[in-house]
Amino acid sequence: MHPADYLFPRELQATALPLTKLLVIGSCLTDQYLQDFRRLYPEVQFDYTQFNNLLNLPALTPEQAAGYQLQYIQIPLRTLVGDNIIRVVDFDQPGAYEALEAQACAMLRAVLEAVLKHNREHGLLTLVSNFIVPQSNLAPSLSERGGAKDFGRLVRVVNQCLDDTLAGHKHAYVADVDSLASTFGKRFFLDDVASFYSHTATLVADVALLDNQPDWAAPHSGRIEAIPDVYATYGLQPTVFSEMVFRQMESIYRIVQQVDTVKLVIFDLDNTLWRGQIAEHYEPGRPQPESHFWPVGIWEAVQHLRRRGIMVSLCSKNDEHIVKERWRRAVLPWLSYDDFLLPKINWLPKSDNIKDTLATLALTAKSVVFVDDNPVERDEVRNNIPGIRVIGADPFVTRRILLWSAETQRITLGAEAQQREQSYKGLIAREQQKSAGGGRAEFLAGLDVQLTMEVIHDSAADGFTRVNELVNKTNQFNTSGVRWTAAEFGAFFAAGGSVHSFSVRDKFSDYGQVGALLLQGGVIRQFVMSCRVLGMDVEIAALDHVVGELFRDGAEIVVGALVETELNTPCRDVYARAGFASTAQPGVFALLRGAARPGAAHVRIIAA
Repeated sequence: MHPADYLFPRELQATALPLTKLLVIGSCLTDQYLQDFRRLYPEVQFDYTQFNNLLNLPALTPEQAAGYQLQYIQIPLRTLVGDNIIRVVDFDQPGAYEALEAQACAMLRAVLEAVLKHNREHGLLTLVSNFIVPQSNLAPSLSERGGAKDFGRLVRVVNQCLDDTLAGHKHAYVADVDSLASTFGKRFFLDDVASFYSHTATLVADVALLDNQPDWAAPHSGRIEAIPDVYATYGLQPTVFSEMVFRQMESIYRIVQQVDTVKLVIFDLDNTLWRGQIAEHYEPGRPQPESHFWPVGIWEAVQHLRRRGIMVSLCSKNDEHIVKERWRRAVLPWLSYDDFLLPKINWLPKSDNIKDTLATLALTAKSVVFVDDNPVERDEVRNNIPGIRVIGADPFVTRRILLWSAETQRITLGAEAQQREQSYKGLIAREQQKSAGGGRAEFLAGLDVQLTMEVIHDSAADGFTRVNELVNKTNQFNTSGVRWTAAEFGAFFAAGGSVHSFSVRDKFSDYGQVGALLLQGGVIRQFVMSCRVLGMDVEIAALDHVVGELFRDGAEIVVGALVETELNTPCRDVYARAGFASTAQPGVFALLRGAARPGAAHVRIIAA
């Protein structure tokens, strides 16, 4: 398995999202990357700006910035610590290393201020490479390893400083190349075996790979003995490492774009969530199967998925009462049956059970992963639920796919994501009450629905992060299906556009920030909403409130646009239900001042 495939699994990818044009800013380590990138990925355009200490970056026009998918920045470590560190004995005086740490972090912040120029001015997605910790013990003695005089500790401190500094920037993230190097093996590329420790570049000796041949690699250097091939001596593989660096960029880009995002993972039980069969191997008084390696690894993966706001459920052919009775023996204390939403444990076809789960939770098959050890069951689900992703053949691979894939990562974890599981439990309770009897009007009146509106005028607003997530992740209730970049949002706000976002709660749950209407000049350009709150008419209440505000501000007509997509069936009648009339232009609906508006009287509107 290629190291890049190991670290960045592709099994959950359903949509291609290739990198095509990147801006690279860096030093000599970047030279190696670019040599390899251009040879390995000729279809990608790499524009390069060489780093030169506190450089003044060339200006980019908005159009130029919009042409780049991201910029990759590699800051040389020696810029932060200086070459004087080569005379390491001079830093053995009391407090000298502590002063060097403070200097390095201060210099890092100053350099970042310069190199994040395009990020600040244009919102350009930015990845900043961290620093590779040298391989050997760099303290003066074994007992001082990790202490104040350990250069390795200094590099780790600078990496932490980078993490902390970038945490305060929008659309800027750390590219953790040190973790790549640790997984791959620093011995296969890092030059600290021959060069000084703060150089941290690749040990390149094959001059055929370089545009500019270094003097030290020349065939006639005046030495009595020829220098042996350093590639053979150390088994160097710098190109493989460059591939890993590029794949990390790809992975982070997919995470930021939130493409193919997983919202729910459904697990089989026997030989998937535990070893063996619960009916045969977990009887009281009988020795139970071992839980080493993959079972306990899957149990922990379940909790990490929940922590990321990804729901988990069960679908198993078993007797439910036996599963519940023996649950604690099978999974020890690490999983609770209540950790799983809507468990389906019966003898029905698994595809039928999963379809029922999707319908109840208002999810599409494309947002779900099914894990099962049985190839027949995997095929049955795959063939009957188009779009669902199915894994589980190798239990030693399943955990890595679930936790390391870009599709299960989150950009940020806001309050809404943290309470998503609870809100879905509220949705289930709401649907159970709805099916218990009584008319729809009576059901809605008893929900005590509250809708809190917030108007957002720029991307610095607290609620914008969730708006960006809704716009770029929502498929079903999305009136246009359009995805927005940071630059496009910036232009939208600059042109007077505004976002009317809303949060919803009822007597069962607080669903958080679940919807947004994008308005510009009396036109509703896009309306997105989480399907968790479908069925309560909150979309009509929100639309009616926004329309009322526009009319109070003097508008004579409000226009709403609808573009039909493959998945947005749930929102296609929203304008008609809110009183809008269709126009001669397909997909365009209009509402005149004074026209009748049905509204949603059971929803209480609260201003943020």
